[in-house]
Order: sequence, then structure tokens, then C-alpha cells
Amino acid sequence: LEQMCDHRVQVVALSLVCLSAIAVAGEKIELQKFQSLVELLKAQPGDISSGNDLRQLCRENKQYDKCIDFFGNLVKDHPHNVNLRYNAALAYIDKIPGHSILVQARLSTKSIEHMTSVLDVQQNDWMALYIRGINNIYWPSWYRRIGRAVSDLERCVQLAEATPPAARRSYYALAYVALGDALIKAEREADAKKVWQDALKLDAWSDQLNARLNKSGAELREFVDAVRSSDVPIDTDLSMLLYNTSARVQ
Repeated sequence: LEQMCDHRVQVVALSLVCLSAIAVAGEKIELQKFQSLVELLKAQPGDISSGNDLRQLCRENKQYDKCIDFFGNLVKDHPHNVNLRYNAALAYIDKIPGHSILVQARLSTKSIEHMTSVLDVQQNDWMALYIRGINNIYWPSWYRRIGRAVSDLERCVQLAEATPPAARRSYYALAYVALGDALIKAEREADAKKVWQDALKLDAWSDQLNARLNKSGAELREFVDAVRSSDVPIDTDLSMLLYNTSARVQ
């Protein structure tokens, strides 16, 4: 019996050693992946795909400050690189959930500053307008930022409408969704529903659109407040830009 117990202890100990080794190996793999992406971006700071991968890796491992610092330092060396600024701005958004209102406001302000720098040079940059617009949606109403969100997102929709149908991208629908949410926060429900109805022609994100169109009044306002809460993680994955190369519109 004593020998059996000793054997079990040895098995458990060996298992713990193996699990520990696996965990350490996993950490090394993550670190190697991070370093690989860092080196690639240092050589090609405008590689939006690698920048997106780096942010997603840091987000999964809750290494927000590490990500913010890296992109911040890279922007200092390449201040006019638009793709780099997208990821630098989104790195701040990734960190927002779960912090105090003051910290969230500071992070959002930093994100907005990156996009304003882009828009100062390229006033019709769709992605910069979208990122700056969604930033302002998530601020509490008493900050009175919703008008800014409406302005930027209306411009996004205008740019989408001005794009020839064959060149439109399905991810444009995200701006319609966000604009409608901003209009709800501005107490303009009829205008919001008109925007969402218009977005249906893009044949994209219909689940998000219908979830809103099927509600009204207080129920709709509560829904928008819930999905646009600053404590809800925001989807900042730029894969929609990288792989959505064809339109899905009629």
C-alpha cells in the first residue's frame, strides 16, 4: 500500500512538472511571436496586418501597456504613417474596459489624438473618422461628446454613399450601425432607424441591424446603452479591412 501511495505521488509530481514545462513553453512561444511581430513592424511600420496581429496578441494576454508603448514609440519615428496610427489608436481602445471613468477618458483621448492627426492631413479618411467616431459614442452622456460622434460617423456614411456600388465594402455597414447608435443617444430614434434601414442594402451585419430595428423606445435606448457601454470590450480586429476585398451590395 505504501509503495502504491509513493507511486501515485511520483505520478502526480511528474504531471505537475510536465504541466509547468508546457506553460513555460507556451510563454516562450508567445514571447517569440511578440518579438517576431515587433521586429517585422520596426522594419515595416505600415504593415497593418502585422500591427493588427500584435494588438490581438497583446489583447489576448492583457499586455495593453506593452502594446501602447510599442506603437507610441514607433509613431514617434514614423508620425505620418497612417496604417501605424490606426493600430496605435486602437491599442488605447483595447485597454478601456474595466477602468475608472477618468482612466477611460484619458485612453480614449489618446486614441482620438492619433486619428485627429490623420484627419488633419486626410480629412476624408474613412477609418480615421470611424475610429474617432466610435470613441466618442462610449463616453458618458454628461461629457457631451455624442455630437462629435454623429458628425464623424455621418461623414463615414456619406463617403460610403459616394463610393461606386461595385467598390463598396460590406464593413461600411459598421459606420451605419454606429451612427444609428449615436443618434439614439442623441434622442433621434426616427433618424437612427432610417440610417439602419439604409444599411441593409449593404447586405452585411444584418444581425446587428435587425436587433436594433426590432426594438423601439426605452427598450431600444437600453439596448444601445448596453452594447455601447465603456465596460464592454470593443471589437478592434482590422481583419475586416485586410480580407474584405469585395463588396456585398446590389
